[in-house]
Amino acid sequence: MRGLVSALFAASALGLGGCGATVDPLGRDPQRAEPDPSPPVERTVHPLVAPASYPNAFADLLGKTEPEIDQKLDATFERLFHGSPTTEAVYFTIGDDQAYVQDILHGDVRSEGVALGMLIAVEMNHRDEFDRLWKFAASSLRYASGPSRGYFRSTCAEGPCADPYGHQELALSLLFAHGRWGSDRDIDYGTEALELLDVLWNKERDNGGVVDGVINVFDTDSWLAVDEPTVARAGLTRPENVKPGYYALFAQATAEERWVKAADAGRAFLKAAAHPKSGLLPSRAGFDGVPEPGSDTFTPEVYRAQLNMALDQVFGAEEPWYGTESDRLLGFFAGQGMTTYGASYSLDGARCLDCTRSLALVCMNGVSALSASTAGKSSFVDAVWQLEGVTGDNRYYDGILHLLSLLTLSGRLRVY
Repeated sequence: MRGLVSALFAASALGLGGCGATVDPLGRDPQRAEPDPSPPVERTVHPLVAPASYPNAFADLLGKTEPEIDQKLDATFERLFHGSPTTEAVYFTIGDDQAYVQDILHGDVRSEGVALGMLIAVEMNHRDEFDRLWKFAASSLRYASGPSRGYFRSTCAEGPCADPYGHQELALSLLFAHGRWGSDRDIDYGTEALELLDVLWNKERDNGGVVDGVINVFDTDSWLAVDEPTVARAGLTRPENVKPGYYALFAQATAEERWVKAADAGRAFLKAAAHPKSGLLPSRAGFDGVPEPGSDTFTPEVYRAQLNMALDQVFGAEEPWYGTESDRLLGFFAGQGMTTYGASYSLDGARCLDCTRSLALVCMNGVSALSASTAGKSSFVDAVWQLEGVTGDNRYYDGILHLLSLLTLSGRLRVY
């Protein structure tokens, strides 16, 4: 397994050294950074404010007991992290102090998977697994030099990239680790989180301009995370990259107003991007929510936006539109058949583009039920509960979203 990882990252390094010429077609001077919209980041992590309570749909809608819920969570974690390496696990250790999460289907390691593994680990109080994953990310995924210094390697649809989704998950996981365990051992979780949050806005400042096509993760006009931090993808985003609930917490941790603006902009984008009838979201869109040509489809990568919206409410946002959106989504999928709805659709829902069953979508629809008022929402929650451990080649995406949905629906995905 070590040989596989070495080969993967040797290949990634070849493809990620530079993303194009230093000429900036957007009209910006590549030798001058745009002004930072906020003061320099304060190197102190301010405490996060947790909500007074967390919804527990398994108990409230299904009548499950706390021991039943804990047993299911623990068993699912053990299979996904420490089960059979050939059929169950996606977590693999390296040496004495590192580990990674592998996308089994595609045979690679992505920042999103490592980061989501860290989020699961801190939520379930598994510090050893968390520390191993972070040490791997810091040593094998993080660029140590060049214009992408401080970003983390991953894989996107078009190939190697510095995926904004993974960066944001890493930052939240580090903040939660700081809040839960403190930063008084060999990893300063808080400082690592603040440095990462800073680079997401200020890569161009740090580089003295746009170098080799590398730009900030966050666009300072729209306040949204870009599709990828390159000039070529500068005007686009993906709904799963838009995480208003995270930004509200980042604002608390950093005392920076730009994160409040990002949260407001994120909620407005999701409203604009969702289809008014089906509720389905496009795989990519401009900052105004209009789908990119060729991306006006609901596909597996965008399922995670449903988790983003649910967590925004779980973390304390008062946004009535999430209820409207959840009712539309669940109404659409119920109309397709609770046990027969497909994996991908045209945005209006008129055409099923991939009619196979997706366990990841089953899990995310269950999470959407937290905000829904429709009478049938308990059926979506029960569908998540009935899932056993995910096995086989799809266990990376399906398995991680399954465990995250269990944590969210049980009220165990909490602010620390």
